[in-house]
Amino acid sequence: MCPFCSLLCDDLTVKTTESSISLLRNTCPNAKQGFDKLVTEHTAPSVGQSETKLNTAVSATAEIIAQSQQVAFGGLGTDVDALRTLYKLAAKCGAVIDHMHSENALANVSVMQTLGWYNTTLSEVKNRADVILIVGADCKNKYARFVEKILEPTSAISAAARKSRRVIYLGPRKNAPSSKKLPVEIIPCEQSEIATLLSVLRAQVAKKSLQTELPQHKNLAALAEQLRQAKYANIVWSANALAPSQSRLCIETISRLVGQLNETTRAAGLPLGGDEGGMSAQQVSSWLSGFPLRVSYAQGIPAYDPRENNIETMLSKGGVDCL
Repeated sequence: MCPFCSLLCDDLTVKTTESSISLLRNTCPNAKQGFDKLVTEHTAPSVGQSETKLNTAVSATAEIIAQSQQVAFGGLGTDVDALRTLYKLAAKCGAVIDHMHSENALANVSVMQTLGWYNTTLSEVKNRADVILIVGADCKNKYARFVEKILEPTSAISAAARKSRRVIYLGPRKNAPSSKKLPVEIIPCEQSEIATLLSVLRAQVAKKSLQTELPQHKNLAALAEQLRQAKYANIVWSANALAPSQSRLCIETISRLVGQLNETTRAAGLPLGGDEGGMSAQQVSSWLSGFPLRVSYAQGIPAYDPRENNIETMLSKGGVDCL
């Protein structure tokens, strides 16, 4: 199974040698980049910039951790087994744990914590949705197979929904999906405009009169009507494709819009993510600590604080002496 995004493609054909990994079938730019890294970015164990044996490097690392006042485990671009082991180690040495992409993941988590949401699965979108709105997600590179696997599957539980499916993309045109089997309507905008357009869309779904000079006004009005008339609408987004300063606002607006639609029809959201082990890290953290990422074991028990346990912030304040 390909580990480089949340589509979880399990049909790749891979050819391996001692020095290379070649993707032969069902690949995408994201998978190619990820598998290339496994070969080109492999680094031999070293201590003090001198290459050494693995056991020697492990022993030296253990000694550094034992002598440190505050350890932090970052990166975490790995699998479930490694993450489970890491959490056990963190509990023993009082470490802070933070994934390299946790800022994006926490934008989703914070909305779920404070607002709640109606979310669904890839399978539900594939099998039942008749109107799908994609917000900002990069369907050219990050989620290139989303069209093939989800939007235009060869079969679906609800054949009628698949046959009448409408797909609308809101975001930069360069990231929009393209399909030979079904039309994709594009409402183009810059990344920084997505939050405003979502707010306008939500008002139009509620049939509130608006006076705007936005060039997308008519398109949004038509989209609002499509969402109201849908039997099962799905809104798909990716936090890493939203402007960092607006990501939480965008996700909150989407969640409120889904809730609004559920008053008269059926709707659900679907966040895409999982870059470089991010989804696995989030799930393992929940299983083993009871909290999302950015957990600290400094007091001997897991403590969740998404602001204070941000490794970048801790490093800038001199709060970590071992990373």
